[in-house]
Amino acid sequence: MSTNDKARLELHRRLESVLGAEEAMTLMSHLPPVTWDQVATKDDLHALEANLRAEISVSASGLRTEMANLRTEVRTELAEVRTEMIDLGTKVDTGLADLRTEIAGAILRQTRWMLGFALALTSVMITVTRLIP
Repeated sequence: MSTNDKARLELHRRLESVLGAEEAMTLMSHLPPVTWDQVATKDDLHALEANLRAEISVSASGLRTEMANLRTEVRTELAEVRTEMIDLGTKVDTGLADLRTEIAGAILRQTRWMLGFALALTSVMITVTRLIP
C-alpha cells in the first residue's frame, strides 16, 4: 500500500471515529482519488485545448494541400483520358473511312465481274442461238 493510500485510510478511520461511518464515507467520497498534483486544472485544460487546436489546424492545412494535389492529379488524368478518347475517335473515323473505301472497291470489282460474266453469258447465248437452225 502506498504512502498516499495509508494516509487516506488513516484519515478515513479518524473521520469514522469523530463523525461516524456514514458521514466519514460521504466526506471521503468528495476527496479526489489521487494527489492534488495529478488533478487537472483549468489552465491544464486551456493548454490542452490550445495544443489540440494547433494540431487540428496543422492537420486541416495538410488535408487541404493533399486535396488540392489530388484535384490537380485528377484533372491531369481526365485531360489525358480526354486526349486518348479524341485520338481513339480519330482512329475509329479513319478505320471506318478505310473500310468504306475497301467495301466500295469490292462492290465495284464485284459489279464489274458480274457485268463481264453477264456479257460473256449473253454472248454465248447469242452464239448458241445462231448455231441452232
